[in-house]
Amino acid sequence: MEIVNAAVGKIVEQITEWLMRSMGLQIGYLVRYKENIEKLEEEIEKLDGEQRRVQRRVNEARNDGEIIEDDVWRWLTKVYGMKEEVDKFLGDQVQEQKRCFIFSSRYRVSKEAKKKTDVVIKLKDDGNFERIAHYETFDSRALIFNKIMEALQDNSVNLIGVYGIGGVGKTAMVVEVGKQVEKDGVFHDVVMAVVSQNVNVKEIQRKLADRLNLQLKGESEDGRAAELWNRLNNGKQNLVILDDVWEELNLKAVGIPVTAGIKGCCKVVLTSRNQGVFQKMKVQNNFPLGVLSQEESWNLFKKMVGNSVDNPKIQNYAVDVCKECGGLPFAILAVAAALKGKDEHEWADALKQLRDSMLKNIEGVESTVYSSLELSYNHLPFEDAKWCFLLCCLFREDAEISIDDLVRYGMGLRVIQNVDTLEEARNRVHKLVGTLKTRCLLLEGSIDKNKVKMHDVIRDVGISIAKDKEAFLVKHGVDLKEWPEKDVYQRCRVISLRYENIDEYPDELECSELNTLVLECRNASTIASDAFFNGTRELKVLDLRCMLFRSLPSSLSNLSNLRMLCLRECKLEDVSMLKDLKNLEMLSFRGSNIMRLAPEIRHLTRLRLLDLQSCDYLQVIPPNVISSLYRLEELYIPPWFNGWEVEATNIERSRQEVLCDFKN
Repeated sequence: MEIVNAAVGKIVEQITEWLMRSMGLQIGYLVRYKENIEKLEEEIEKLDGEQRRVQRRVNEARNDGEIIEDDVWRWLTKVYGMKEEVDKFLGDQVQEQKRCFIFSSRYRVSKEAKKKTDVVIKLKDDGNFERIAHYETFDSRALIFNKIMEALQDNSVNLIGVYGIGGVGKTAMVVEVGKQVEKDGVFHDVVMAVVSQNVNVKEIQRKLADRLNLQLKGESEDGRAAELWNRLNNGKQNLVILDDVWEELNLKAVGIPVTAGIKGCCKVVLTSRNQGVFQKMKVQNNFPLGVLSQEESWNLFKKMVGNSVDNPKIQNYAVDVCKECGGLPFAILAVAAALKGKDEHEWADALKQLRDSMLKNIEGVESTVYSSLELSYNHLPFEDAKWCFLLCCLFREDAEISIDDLVRYGMGLRVIQNVDTLEEARNRVHKLVGTLKTRCLLLEGSIDKNKVKMHDVIRDVGISIAKDKEAFLVKHGVDLKEWPEKDVYQRCRVISLRYENIDEYPDELECSELNTLVLECRNASTIASDAFFNGTRELKVLDLRCMLFRSLPSSLSNLSNLRMLCLRECKLEDVSMLKDLKNLEMLSFRGSNIMRLAPEIRHLTRLRLLDLQSCDYLQVIPPNVISSLYRLEELYIPPWFNGWEVEATNIERSRQEVLCDFKN
């Protein structure tokens, strides 16, 4: 009997201990409610940081034409889902607790927060990927890859060319060649620069020098070329990769030493859409890069879309959609991203759109390629995402496009959805840019995370879409000998002309529907006629760059609908007439030569943004100007500026401090 009592006592003791621990745990959820919520917020912020780091590596790999690993995509999908789930939880449940304190409800929320925190921590730890992506090898490319490698070993060959239509994978090929020879130790230095359609020798020199850790001291192209030549002609084998060459390039003028048969000279690998460029440059070995075979295209398409293509309801559509991509890797990746996870109705509609699109006369791009890329645009989930994409077409080819410029254009045109402030608009545009990146329609900027780039084929297609759907006129180049014919621009709603020289402007720009005008002239020119803007009274966005104005055209004061005015890097004297632009909301003098902010600016009481960054000659901001701009949300001034006139009121100084502390 004593043994039984002892056993029962032991059992009761264990049950009691378990109950006490359980009760303590339950009570702990109530006691540690605030601690659990704060811990969840802390861990989700860490997860967000890890997600950004992984996404950055993904963007870099994808920009190089590599295929992202499946486990990376799965992890990113889980992270996006978890972040949304936690945001909703913190927004709904926690806010409810602040309004109404109920023990049972607080216990449940605290317990759920602890559970979600554990999941977030594990998800963050799972994001430590050793490998993000891989270069996809294709049988049709292996032979060319091997021939390029052989040519690089041949002392009689110093210039090698890879050519094909835009988006076929030339860049991905030469990037992989560079990685391979660097791994094998064949060359001492391997450096790469993008040349693009409008050749800028100084920019090419800068990119090469950056990758060589060389500080160029010369101001002239010749001086910089000599420095680069000496660095590359150092008795060691060096490889220079020049991507996207559109016309004959004088390598000597850039500073690249190439002499066949001489050990220690550079070898150069070029890519171009035009084989004729290589003939002019006397390239010894040319390698054509064609589209993928049907089998290779399908394998790549399946990898991007995932297992959904095995669904019998989708598979037939998927096979035909893939065929419509024309074997172009970039098109395959873009269309696959647009259709991933969609149902059979969207696949059927996509196939019809691809087959029914009008033929587009884009040099070097087949009609099937255009319709493939147009589909990615049509499948964008938001109208303002479409506008964000089209606005990127207003910039030069291979430009690093500032997200701030997109914000200002979008706010001026009122095409950004559901935003009231500039900060809200900037957040929205970052979201839209992220969407465009995931759809392969935008690329990560080279250095600045607040800038993006467009693949040149995507840009060509975008310009064509913008012309058809929104009456865009985009012409960028070196010299504009004559202004476009009147019947070309008269019905346009958006015009972007960016040139080195603009010889002559019309006396009056008759374009009654125009809402956006972008003019850039690298060699400062001037609009002489005061009547120039008389026929553009619907203008909402006006961007004038690198221009010369002794006084602004008087017709500018008639633009009563103008919301955004940019006078970036302009040479200005008298800007007092800007006071008449009563509806102006954004005004930029960035990089201009103004010495004193015009006192008349204080009359622009609707102004929300004033940009004076890089105004190196700015000496004075008159009193009571900034304080009069009572709607001002953002003020950008040079960090060294202290030229506030002594008469400035305390309100003026206080407003300057509040606005500038978080903007500089």
